[in-house]
Amino acid sequence: MIKILFAADDSKSTLAALDLRIPRLQWFREPASLTLVNVHAKLPYAGAASYAGTANVEDYYDEESRKALAPALSRLADRGINAEVVTLVGDAAEEIANYAATAVTTSSRWARTAGQRSRTS
Repeated sequence: MIKILFAADDSKSTLAALDLRIPRLQWFREPASLTLVNVHAKLPYAGAASYAGTANVEDYYDEESRKALAPALSRLADRGINAEVVTLVGDAAEEIANYAATAVTTSSRWARTAGQRSRTS
């Protein structure tokens, strides 16, 4: 299965890039798995979580990510396309790279294991 990781926020650039990618989802023989990832910067004050409460800060991050992804998810829903949503907190480039590396490693392990099974059976 083809996995596509698409970093998204609430910018016009995100929607323009998504509009370019949507038609290309049909290029693959199998349906592609689309994951939208949004990274929210950490609050600038280290003590914010202890002052506001960890649950409140996590709710804030979730709400902000939902708002940021709403236009992209709406655009996809209008075209009948489902997407997994991943929200992360931290430096955008670092978090996206780490998430992508983890996803690739997981897929590669699965593919190697599946391939070994088919060779031995």
